[in-house]
Amino acid sequence: RPPYGLAKLAKKSIGMGLFLKEELLGYTFILPGPSTYEKAGSFVNHQGKRQNFQASIPPVGMSRPLKMALSAVLEPAKNKEVARAHI
Repeated sequence: RPPYGLAKLAKKSIGMGLFLKEELLGYTFILPGPSTYEKAGSFVNHQGKRQNFQASIPPVGMSRPLKMALSAVLEPAKNKEVARAHI
């Protein structure tokens, strides 16, 4: 869905998704997200034990997990703020 609440008041907004859908069209930036098969992760099985799994296929194109995608977007801004603070 398009940005809602306080996000509607923002000058820029970021949406992330697997497919380009109507709900992503209201965002300023759209980051491609990987599918379940392109991500490593873990789950708790019926015995209560954590089981880890690896990605079964490599990510397509430029899709990255949310943490990596946001780090790539926000890191330059963070460095700019640090540089500005030292001027």
